[in-house]
Amino acid sequence: MEFELDEDQRLLQQLVRETVAKARTQPEDQLWATYQELGWLEAPPVELAIVLEELGYVADPTPFLATATWFAHLRGNADRVAASHARQGEWWQAAVAQRADGCEPGSAAAALSPFDVLQERAAAPGYRGCPFINAAAEFPGPGPVAGQVAAHRKRVRATFSRLLGDAGSDAGLLGALIALYDGAMSAAYLDHDPSVVAHARHGAEMLLRRSSQA
Repeated sequence: MEFELDEDQRLLQQLVRETVAKARTQPEDQLWATYQELGWLEAPPVELAIVLEELGYVADPTPFLATATWFAHLRGNADRVAASHARQGEWWQAAVAQRADGCEPGSAAAALSPFDVLQERAAAPGYRGCPFINAAAEFPGPGPVAGQVAAHRKRVRATFSRLLGDAGSDAGLLGALIALYDGAMSAAYLDHDPSVVAHARHGAEMLLRRSSQA
């Protein structure tokens, strides 16, 4: 039986090849950050195989295979997966902070910056939803992965609260924004439609406007 890559998969293959070629001289931690930013760790099986093939050609030094989400059922990898997700959480926080940089504290633009970051990531090849939800499903129960999932949930809540400024003390508004954000992460993957994030962002914007007028 013969298999051929579809157009999107060929584009991913070319993207991986070009990215790796440009990044080969970077330190391992910078390579790792690049892979996380591009969402390669959460790629579906075929796309993950494409990424692994290209990384294999250049003898990639990172622990990509051991920490890729689709291999997480190997329980000995729990510590590596936890470490990977710790870095992903740090990347998310930095990406949101960069997006909000220059926005007036407490402004709608600042509060909506997590949605802007999500919209870019959901449109990237290989997007597979929230890596922390995926990890929680594959590593149920207590352990290092569960600890990182819990830490990231606190990070998300604290980040939204900070971006909201004085309105961050409004538990109802804060919870509604996070619920919209969480739903958009999953729906964009399940529906194969990154525009879902734009709809969620619009809903969040309406909530913020209504809150400011109350």
